[in-house]
Amino acid sequence: MKGSIPLNKPSNFAVVTLILIATSACQSGINSSGATETVPVRLVYHHQQCLSDTSQIELIQDAAALTRWWQPFTRQQLPAKPLPPDLAAIDFDQLTVFIVSMGSQPNAGYSIELHDDQASVQGADLTIPATWKEPAPDMMVAQIMTRPCAVITVPVKRYETVKARDQQGNTLAETPISPE
Repeated sequence: MKGSIPLNKPSNFAVVTLILIATSACQSGINSSGATETVPVRLVYHHQQCLSDTSQIELIQDAAALTRWWQPFTRQQLPAKPLPPDLAAIDFDQLTVFIVSMGSQPNAGYSIELHDDQASVQGADLTIPATWKEPAPDMMVAQIMTRPCAVITVPVKRYETVKARDQQGNTLAETPISPE
């Protein structure tokens, strides 16, 4: 057949096998060359009173897990506050969702922001460009303990580690991701 590669020769079979392996590695989201690539990152939602007393990153696997994460925020409200539209609209087939938590803070002037709209991926390691915002020294803020967090989305890929880093390269939080 014209244009086809005969696979009965060992060298042709090896070439086709290598091409298939390289293609499947690209589709799994792992950059085996070690080069850094970027993916879009979006802050979808933030809250001042999350559940974590320490800085951490939590993977949210699906819509049911996101609803379970949201439920404690509505315990004191009747009727229960529904999931905000931006959270309810997340497409888990297209996006991976992380909750980035800042831990306990002494007042209401703290928050989490993104300092870039692109996250970096090296191999299977995702780095989120996060900024821990602190109140200015002369800023008037409510003196109440807070636990700020942010819901962050990135395209679905196979990540093994996720980090939040500031503009200076300091790691703010890091967590390994267990394989499914």
